Amino acid sequence: WTRPVTPLIGGTLTNAVHQEQLVAKDREGIRMLDTAINGGEIVTGRGRVRANVGIADGKIATLSTTQLDARRVVDASGVLVLAGAIDAHTHFRDPAWQHKEDFESGTRAAASGGVTTVLEMPMANVGTSSADRLRDRRFLLEKKALIDFGFVAGAGQESIENIAGLAEAGAVGFKSFLREPYPGRAANFSGTWI
Repeated sequence: WTRPVTPLIGGTLTNAVHQEQLVAKDREGIRMLDTAINGGEIVTGRGRVRANVGIADGKIATLSTTQLDARRVVDASGVLVLAGAIDAHTHFRDPAWQHKEDFESGTRAAASGGVTTVLEMPMANVGTSSADRLRDRRFLLEKKALIDFGFVAGAGQESIENIAGLAEAGAVGFKSFLREPYPGRAANFSGTWI
């Protein structure tokens, strides 16, 4: 890119630009948007449009051609505004190898590059190849996460019967290897090889 790029945190862009500002109701009556990103050029799948973004409760609530008011207003004049990227293949390896990277430092680095969601691969110590392991891993990592995350689970000969339970526990995808793990790495690849 030849122009500065600003990551947009939270939600997805809609194709339409609304003319009206969102007015959310709460027990106090009318309240403002949490964040307004004004003056930028929004990049969508259909091209670019000069508009303002309103965010409420961590989600894009409105796109508007008029200036928006909010608790926090970001001046995006002269920059492109992009929806947050999704990194669908990460290996943070927390907690076993924190000397390499832990979940907090990994999600911090992702956020600084405009990534708002990461999908963690199942190779960990111990791999996420059962619903209990996935829930334990989520419990451990959700305290450290600075952005949204999900898990790709292992689907191999040791875990094929676990697929339905893994999906119910929140796995967003499955990974299988066609060969056995390298010597000394079996625990990391538990449940992922066919």
